[in-house]
Amino acid sequence: MRMFFLAMLGALTVAAPLTAGSGKPEVVLQVLVQDTELTDPTKVVRLQLENPPEVVNFSRLPVVSQKYLWNVHAQPDGSVVVQFDSIGADALEVATRINMGKIMVVVFRADGDEDGRVLLAAVIDSPLTGGRLRLHGLTASDIKKIQSFITRRRAT
Repeated sequence: MRMFFLAMLGALTVAAPLTAGSGKPEVVLQVLVQDTELTDPTKVVRLQLENPPEVVNFSRLPVVSQKYLWNVHAQPDGSVVVQFDSIGADALEVATRINMGKIMVVVFRADGDEDGRVLLAAVIDSPLTGGRLRLHGLTASDIKKIQSFITRRRAT
């Protein structure tokens, strides 16, 4: 996938879709895909691309979210690999197959963060199989929060 760098238009632009619903989860990790047809501000998240400089709409409905996280591993190069369960992996594969050429972003927010952070922005040029994403920008504290979230979710 070709990489893009993003700047958030505002804290609420990214944080709002992440906190929608009943109660705030302690960890939010969402994969969003560009939507060229939606214009309703209640259904899109608008992000400013830096290269090329343009505003892009993403569907607020995530392709996959933290609900389907299975594991997380820190890598020696400082990146982190997140692994989704079979449902999340299938959803990610289908979404990337049908959205070739569109931009995909991964947004993260943990309890205590005011704003969401874009960890990945890339043009989808091939289907993502296997349910794994390599991300940059997660701290050791973020990884612990994700691991704790996964452990608690599995226990319920």
